[in-house]
Amino acid sequence: MKLLTFIDKNSRQRMCEAIGVYGPGLKAPTPYEISGPILKSKLTTILRVLDLIDNGELELSYYMNCCGLEHANIGQPELCERKHGSQHDQRISLTKFLSCWPKISELNLDGYFLETPKGVLLLVKSSSFYDICYDLDELARILCLLRSSINLCKLAIHGSQRMFMGREIIDYLGEPGLMKQSKNKLRSVKMINFQGWEPELLFVKLLLANGHSMESMYIQNYGKGYNPVICLDTSIQLMRVPRALSKAEMIYQPCCSLE
Repeated sequence: MKLLTFIDKNSRQRMCEAIGVYGPGLKAPTPYEISGPILKSKLTTILRVLDLIDNGELELSYYMNCCGLEHANIGQPELCERKHGSQHDQRISLTKFLSCWPKISELNLDGYFLETPKGVLLLVKSSSFYDICYDLDELARILCLLRSSINLCKLAIHGSQRMFMGREIIDYLGEPGLMKQSKNKLRSVKMINFQGWEPELLFVKLLLANGHSMESMYIQNYGKGYNPVICLDTSIQLMRVPRALSKAEMIYQPCCSLE
């Protein structure tokens, strides 16, 4: 099954009546049955890619048993599950759905779902984190995910317009041995919506210092409020960042504002 098409209730009833010519009174499945139990039973063994970014009508709990899932985009603060017979929703944690998807190799999350994972993420080779504002808890969870993803090859960080600039964040990112281990398989990093603030520069420095197999780091400046003087200063600071692998390529792309 590669395509699911949802049609209105009346069309579905007419379809079932036509099918039921050989059995008058055939009852059509309800919208809940089609979007819930029936969908769940069909997807459990065949689904490989799941995209729940900006798709608030889909419930993550329907996909918890998709044990063959390999690629997941999760970006809905309202994602939750409802226990059978309960009127209370419970947020689904990162640890819970990772335990249900043992084959996941590409994992893309927004900041809401970042949390400290339990155990090692052996198969995750590509990760993207969205709407990252560099607060202390968020950074600690990102670094824990990086340490757990021992086979990670590709990483993308999409920055938020909001940026935390507390002294404790600067001190945390400057701690010696923060990564605790080198990312020997990390080869490609993208930093999107980069604004050039000190927490971002320290995070770039941390990745480059521990990326002994790093081949390229692509940094795209945040497009609004373009200032050529600030962009020049940012590019100079980036070029001065020491790298564990001297041949690692640094690409900095200032984006002119479209406004």
